[in-house]
Amino acid sequence: MLLGVVLVAGVLYIRAGRAPLPVVETPATPKTIFTSQSDCEQKTGTICQFKMCDYVPVGMTPEEACPPNGPFKGWVSAPR
Repeated sequence: MLLGVVLVAGVLYIRAGRAPLPVVETPATPKTIFTSQSDCEQKTGTICQFKMCDYVPVGMTPEEACPPNGPFKGWVSAPR
């Protein structure tokens, strides 16, 4: 029991002495949208996938529902 109290106190002491981690906000990086898979792969040099965002829920703007540019349909570079 005493060991548990000492461990918890030690963890709290160590955490209190550390500075909080900085939060870095980065804006969403807009992706180029291509009309064909081959065009996307040639120009980006990566594997591309078809993406579509055309549904905007009630109470949201198109930019909020489909960041960063609003509704789209087309080929984009796939995440690595």
